[in-house]
Amino acid sequence: MKWDPDTQYLDVWTNETLARLYQQYAEELGLTFISRAEQEKIPFGSTDMGNVSQMKPAIHPFFDIDTKVANHTAEFAQAAATEEAHRRTLLQAKIMAMVALDVMCNRNTLQAVKDDFDNTANEKKQQGEYKTSN
Repeated sequence: MKWDPDTQYLDVWTNETLARLYQQYAEELGLTFISRAEQEKIPFGSTDMGNVSQMKPAIHPFFDIDTKVANHTAEFAQAAATEEAHRRTLLQAKIMAMVALDVMCNRNTLQAVKDDFDNTANEKKQQGEYKTSN
């Protein structure tokens, strides 16, 4: 991999296999989701997760901690220190661990994750949207 100091934050490539597993396990633990189309309409700030996701299969789930205040503020830090925020964060950690275990323990799942990544990379290359270099 070559580092380019002029590279900006790249678009996040959501690995659909990982995303499906994440949603499946989250729903099994009682969480609900808006439709994928609605999720894709939600704006979010810049992140280097896009750069990571164009090198390795990735997801970038979001969750709320029961607050309306903006992230990266003193008020958010206070909200993050509540018992409810802690409970919700632990739930997310459990979901991510369940996904990781599925990928590590199931060869078919691992292969599906790899195939999904390769298919996305090939699509993006054909569209001229693949900007990272190996």
